Amino acid sequence: MSAPMSLPPLTIVGSINVDLTFYCNKFPSAGETINGVSFSKAFGGKGANQAAMSGLLNPLGSTLISKVGSDSHGTECLQNLTNYNVSTSPISKTSTPTGTACIQVDSTGENKIVVIPGANSELSEKDVIQCEDYIKNGSGLICQLEVPPSTVLKAMSIAKVYNKSVYFNPSPVIGLDVIGELLKLTDVCVCNRGELEVVSGLKTGSREEVIEAGKKLCEGYGIEKVVVTLGGEGSVCVGKDNVVECGPADLGGEVVDCVGAGDCFLATVAYELECGRGEEEAMRRANEMAGRSIMVKGAMTSYKI
Repeated sequence: MSAPMSLPPLTIVGSINVDLTFYCNKFPSAGETINGVSFSKAFGGKGANQAAMSGLLNPLGSTLISKVGSDSHGTECLQNLTNYNVSTSPISKTSTPTGTACIQVDSTGENKIVVIPGANSELSEKDVIQCEDYIKNGSGLICQLEVPPSTVLKAMSIAKVYNKSVYFNPSPVIGLDVIGELLKLTDVCVCNRGELEVVSGLKTGSREEVIEAGKKLCEGYGIEKVVVTLGGEGSVCVGKDNVVECGPADLGGEVVDCVGAGDCFLATVAYELECGRGEEEAMRRANEMAGRSIMVKGAMTSYKI
């Protein structure tokens, strides 16, 4: 494993949620009521998860531009982020409640998630402009779509002014016309098979189809790399002229909870690439970090380095 390298903090523009997780043996069918196994309250949101993992990896921490409610959940979220070496200075407050996620996890570790954006929906272009110096003085920028797309677009545009690499996870998937504008400003797109299929419009059932879909994004939007997570098959990095594949981490152990694994993967890939490491090494480390996270309940509570 590569030694930790200090670099300017990665800047993350994204969501903060309180995660309410319900563990059950199987997911209920429509109209069905079932007894669950257990319940937990934790802190999450794609932006917060990505910031937490970035903060653990980088001795100089990470920076999160986000918004929470002026409620107890918001206060708890901010306090929690400091435990992960995350700077919360750019996080503002609003009277709208802090974002909340309702998560169901079955006995295989698969999950279904409903998100109430709350304060996340109020993170604005103005908020990002006021935080421009954090993007300017950081390393790369990580974005996803649990905050308004116009806010993400503004953050990406600022990053481009300062020649910062943009790492983008197109999730949750929204209108393809909007995602297309964001992909044009993306250097590295990190997604899973399902997200790639929707965004590219191509089937991604086989490795060959994944590569074809990745190349379509690279050629259509000028993206440098499309990194695709393949679950138990590892991951693949597709460029215009090259393909780098990486098998899954051989860690043993049982899959307990996949919540937050994709955020863990994205943050690790971004950190490793910002450190100047190659695609295969970056994916190998990311596969390992995400693989460890799925053996522990919770999102950022499962992150270890």
